[in-house]
Amino acid sequence: MILTFVSKYNAYPSDLYDKIENGDIIDLRNVLTQISDLGRQSSITQISAVCEEQEFNRYATPTQEISEDACRVTGLKFNTATNELLYNDEPVSHKHPQQVLLDFIQFLMSLCASDKHIVLAAHNNRRFDSIILFNQLKFYKLWNHFSRYIVGFCDTLPFFKMLYPEFENYKQEYIAQKLLNEAYSAHNALDDCRMLMSLVKKTEKIDVLLSDYFYSSHQVTFQGVQPNKESLEHLLRNKVLSRTIFKKLEDSTLTYNHLKISYHRDGFDGLFYLLSEKTGSGKARISNNRRVIQINSS
Repeated sequence: MILTFVSKYNAYPSDLYDKIENGDIIDLRNVLTQISDLGRQSSITQISAVCEEQEFNRYATPTQEISEDACRVTGLKFNTATNELLYNDEPVSHKHPQQVLLDFIQFLMSLCASDKHIVLAAHNNRRFDSIILFNQLKFYKLWNHFSRYIVGFCDTLPFFKMLYPEFENYKQEYIAQKLLNEAYSAHNALDDCRMLMSLVKKTEKIDVLLSDYFYSSHQVTFQGVQPNKESLEHLLRNKVLSRTIFKKLEDSTLTYNHLKISYHRDGFDGLFYLLSEKTGSGKARISNNRRVIQINSS
């Protein structure tokens, strides 16, 4: 499932977060046919959208069998004999997936002015949703067309992890209960959209979401999201970071930007202070060994 926060900007990805104007939510629902291979074996069966007063909702004709697990989670069933798609046992109209994607692109076009762009955000977007969307759009030869109207994606999962490290888990239902004291119908496309919008607005930190959790559409591939040159993954691949330090940074939700800002402000001392800062348990966030930090920052 993709829960997408859409923002329109007068800017390019590098300075998107400096020019926020407004935000809306878009949601794509995916039925999983094989849990073991989410990226390549998932097909989009519903796309729903809420944008201010505008709403978009389409069901796609399933191209693969809907598993029992997916049916239980989404409420969707498909009768191949009658070509009937049911949502909570009620029939819904559906179109060919290619047409649904074209309709979705048309909807995105309607949100764009000639000098503005769109960023799509989702909960667990980086590892799941944007990859499925990429695969489906590529399959129907629509990715290039789609990419004309968006500049990239954001992932709200690590965003909420960074803001609320004390939470027990980061499922959207749990976050809604903790931040808004609300229970809602999870896995209903429109309800998920509205809830994610409420949660992101509640944080009052959309600028942080865009500055630290943005990735360009050019980084999305069949294999996953490729690191850009200013990322922890890039530092790991070039052996600037050890795998141990990289894993600790990833678990701490610190980003490349945090390291960059600390180093630019106070050099090695700033970096050491950031990485050795004590957590609630009294342990160093990453390491309090100056030699280890110096090796990884040199």
